Amino acid sequence: SLTFFEGNTNLGVDPEYESPYVDQYILSFERELTPGLGMQLNYVHKKGNKFAAWEDIAGQYTRVPFTDDLGDEPTNQTFDVFQLVSDPGGRQFRISNPDGVESTVDAVSLDFLKRMSGNWQMNGSVTWLRATGRVQESASGVGIQQRGGLQFRDFGKNPNDFVNTDGRLRLDVTWNAKLQILYKLPAGF
Repeated sequence: SLTFFEGNTNLGVDPEYESPYVDQYILSFERELTPGLGMQLNYVHKKGNKFAAWEDIAGQYTRVPFTDDLGDEPTNQTFDVFQLVSDPGGRQFRISNPDGVESTVDAVSLDFLKRMSGNWQMNGSVTWLRATGRVQESASGVGIQQRGGLQFRDFGKNPNDFVNTDGRLRLDVTWNAKLQILYKLPAGF
């Protein structure tokens, strides 16, 4: 059994830390198909860069091969991971902007809206989404959590957080559809 990460020591901020940013573009087309029935087509592109993560600036690590042959659906692929070879108590961490901590989201949605006429109305949509990159949730078995102020996760304190964690983001659902119908019943219900 290999130990890759233990403990917590000195913390700081990289003097060259840059604020994270997100660029977002939206293209939209809306059209009335018939009186009371409309359609809207949207495309959204979001690119996030310079996201924060911890960096170990004093620990010594060596690369060791690891074969993914455990758990559900192992790939049997071998790749290098990092094993701590120095004293865990001597590590020092700082918040930084490591390369590769970023995200890209592309989404297309098609919406239909039938306004109230007669006794009913309808709102329906279908959305295609692709979210990729490497962010704090990539290496965690935990979904999105709300945290306040300066409460940072441990992402990056273990250099293995950057091994084999880029790709589709957690909670990325390729297709999503919804349909909502409102019907007015007799007697005002």
